[in-house]
Formats: sequence, structure tokens, C-alpha cells
Amino acid sequence: DLGQGIQEIGEAAFNGDTSVDGPIVFPDSLRKVGAYAFGGRRIQSLNLGQGVQQIGESAFWGSTFDVLTIP
Repeated sequence: DLGQGIQEIGEAAFNGDTSVDGPIVFPDSLRKVGAYAFGGRRIQSLNLGQGVQQIGESAFWGSTFDVLTIP
């Protein structure tokens, strides 16, 4: 989990980072995912949460998901 209260994930924050492989749960407080934030990742599962309002360009470019949950 990314932690309650986080509101934004910056550009390329986890781009190519293999140390975080999922499951990934975005807290409801998260509003923005920056461009290329999770590029080039294999993500076990991703739950976008209720609060996401903006997903940056190519935020998940080249990534694969086993499960993607969009509320």
C-alpha cells in the first residue's frame, strides 16, 4: 500500500522500479498519478481507488497487469 493521505505520485516515481511488484492499492486520498509513474513494470494487481482524478501521459506505458480494478 502507498499509505493513506498521499495525494500525488510524481512523474516517473516508480518507472522501471522492480522492488515494488504488487499488489498495489491506491488510497482514496490519491488524486493524481504523474506521467510515466509506473512505466515498464509487471504489476501483479492494481486497484485505482476512489479518488483518482488524473492519470498522466503514459503513466503505465509498457506495464502489464494480472488484475486491474477501476472503481
